[in-house]
Amino acid sequence: VAYGYQAAQSRALILGWTVIAAVAAAMLIAWITIVNLLYLLLQISMAIEGVGLADAIRATARFIRVEFRELAAVFVVVVVLVGAATLASALAWSGVGLIAFVPLVGLAVFPLQLAALLIRGVVFEYLGLTALCAYLTLYQGYAARRAEAVAPTVAVQHPA
Repeated sequence: VAYGYQAAQSRALILGWTVIAAVAAAMLIAWITIVNLLYLLLQISMAIEGVGLADAIRATARFIRVEFRELAAVFVVVVVLVGAATLASALAWSGVGLIAFVPLVGLAVFPLQLAALLIRGVVFEYLGLTALCAYLTLYQGYAARRAEAVAPTVAVQHPA
């Protein structure tokens, strides 16, 4: 991207590189988010099934195939909540940042900024924990239905 800016001769080319850089950054964030989701699901399947990595990969793939709609719904809700929390954090931070330029009041803003960072950290940790619990609940339901489907049936004889 830096080379593209240096090599650009016209404004339209610079705008093109800016769009490419923004799309590349968004794709990188999406890729990291999906990898983190798969890693979390692998951890859940290894913990519930009590299996190694290779078996956990197969179990996670089966889980994703069977519960895709519910999993996608939880994923979308979590992404929306994280986006809303990020936006709220950015708005709060910028609002407090504007006050920081006032000479004496700026000193009072420092504890407010620390409190905002602390609350932001706690909110994001709770969002991560909520996502973990939602995925865990989905996986436990899936595992229970699967165990119920393969459980041996016992023949009951009626007294004649």
